[in-house]
Amino acid sequence: MSCSWIGAVKTAWKTHRLPGIAVGIWNGGDEQYFVFGRQGLFGSPVNPETVYAIASVSKSFIAASAWILAEEKRLDMEVPVSAYLPGFSLYTEEMTREILVKDLFSHYTGLPRHDISVFTGQNESLEETVRRVRYLQPAWPVHTHFGYSNHMFAVASLLVEKISGIPWGEFVSERIFKPLGMKRSYTKTLVFRDVDDNYARPMANVRGFNVPVKPMNTGAYGCSGSLSASVRDLLAWTVTNLHRGVSPGGARLFSEAAAGELHGRKTPIRSGESGSYTPEEVTGQFYGMGWFVEKFRGETLVNHGGTIPGYKSQIGFLPEKDFAFAILTNSSNTSACTALQYHLCDMRLGHPEFDWNRRFLEVQKKMRKEMESNYRRHLTALEAPGDPLGCGGRYRNGAYGEFTVLEKGKKLRMRVEAVPRVYSLAPAAGGYTLLLPSERLAFPCRFERDDEKVKPPKAARLLVKMDPFLNDYIPFDRVGD
Repeated sequence: MSCSWIGAVKTAWKTHRLPGIAVGIWNGGDEQYFVFGRQGLFGSPVNPETVYAIASVSKSFIAASAWILAEEKRLDMEVPVSAYLPGFSLYTEEMTREILVKDLFSHYTGLPRHDISVFTGQNESLEETVRRVRYLQPAWPVHTHFGYSNHMFAVASLLVEKISGIPWGEFVSERIFKPLGMKRSYTKTLVFRDVDDNYARPMANVRGFNVPVKPMNTGAYGCSGSLSASVRDLLAWTVTNLHRGVSPGGARLFSEAAAGELHGRKTPIRSGESGSYTPEEVTGQFYGMGWFVEKFRGETLVNHGGTIPGYKSQIGFLPEKDFAFAILTNSSNTSACTALQYHLCDMRLGHPEFDWNRRFLEVQKKMRKEMESNYRRHLTALEAPGDPLGCGGRYRNGAYGEFTVLEKGKKLRMRVEAVPRVYSLAPAAGGYTLLLPSERLAFPCRFERDDEKVKPPKAARLLVKMDPFLNDYIPFDRVGD
């Protein structure tokens, strides 16, 4: 079937205009690799040893690490996180008491994504990231909704450090990378750029052209998204999970019981909760522990994807068919990985040919159109500038960091200190709108004053509606002029 596999990979590469793609396939003991494109615009051709950032695919590694510790009786999954991390605290005391160790890995804590805080907090230490989770507002009660949370996997990374007594990266290297022979994998975010020539450069497709983008430092979030690997290494990890803890070479990393927990159906994902497109061929979506678990055309598919600026990845396996795959690309704004995932599964299941690339390109086009329409809707609601009335100053939120509002005449701008970038704060009905033109995002915001009688008037806090799953505005208290 190798001719068919190579055709599927090449079609995805060409159709989605990817700079480079590397795919590994395991089919009943037959292991093959297919690569196309270059490391960057003009770099060397990619090969099965080329290193890519794997983003959120990293989550499966820290979940397995925790289970290794649990099987050694060093970690109890059924006790509150605070039993191991005394300083750990969430938004309410009730949340802090109810969140058990196992909940860190299953997106069932009641927290929404809080994605902007991930970008504004990328220069913090892992310890500081964990300290700041106490300021993250929940969207739902604990154990009621699926809510994807990079922050909880950061907590899990620190937990592995505290229990094992070594940095989480060392634990992953010693207990997973080395037994699997993953010599082309790294735990420190983007470190491969300094020690390795054979790596894919981060790119994005802009109006049909691949352009370099600035990579993201994900170290503050631990093993939530910091790993990088070659496709050969990543396939070895995926096959180990396919075989319930046993590596392709026969070494056992974790037990069948642990595999059952990692790949089990823990958190149900209702329509709209994942925040991304789900094909009608997919039913019964759940999240396990570091893995999505779903039914694709009636077959169990265990998988996970990852995205950071410049990179996108996807791994998965059909446990009943002894079939696994790993897909790596150096383009973040693409649906190629997900489309190819379902194409490869269709081929293994013997399903008639279906154009998954076309399906996902149409969906991606529709989503971009909706995003553009929403952005323009905010633009049309803008009003003529009024008097800022002392809105300028520095504002801080414990989770999102510091924003500085700059006054220039009747115009306001906002500087995000951690990035650092300056954005427009445009007057709108009922307040202002924070505009991010390159991302085509717009966030309603307003200012509050504690005492209207104070002269000259001065805003006490800035409120920004920054997470789509939160009904409340996120408060930033004034900390200076």
